[in-house]
Amino acid sequence: MGLLDTPLRAVAESVIDTLGTEVVLRQTALGVVNTTAGTQATTPTNTTVKGILENYKNLEISDVVQATDRKFTMAASLVSFVPDLNDVVVISSVVYAIKNVQTVQAQDDAALLVLQLRAGG
Repeated sequence: MGLLDTPLRAVAESVIDTLGTEVVLRQTALGVVNTTAGTQATTPTNTTVKGILENYKNLEISDVVQATDRKFTMAASLVSFVPDLNDVVVISSVVYAIKNVQTVQAQDDAALLVLQLRAGG
């Protein structure tokens, strides 16, 4: 752990907590497989977090980032896990699929998580 890890993580969390938008991060854990029906149960776990929600800039639009995608930046210290592509974000009852997760490091530890969100998740 670097000398600046703890202070930078604390600053990121404080600023986002003050200015951020509250959303629900829904983590989906895979459960038991029903071999008869050929299905696998999932268990959703909701975590309320705050972050900065913004649109992508025109120069960021590409084959990977659609014009309607949203960018959600949150403090990594707000969650005990890194969201993955099986998880979703719920904002005002709209479900967004997580299309990409970027980690911004503060020396040795993650300070921020940047999620690419797409409606219809």
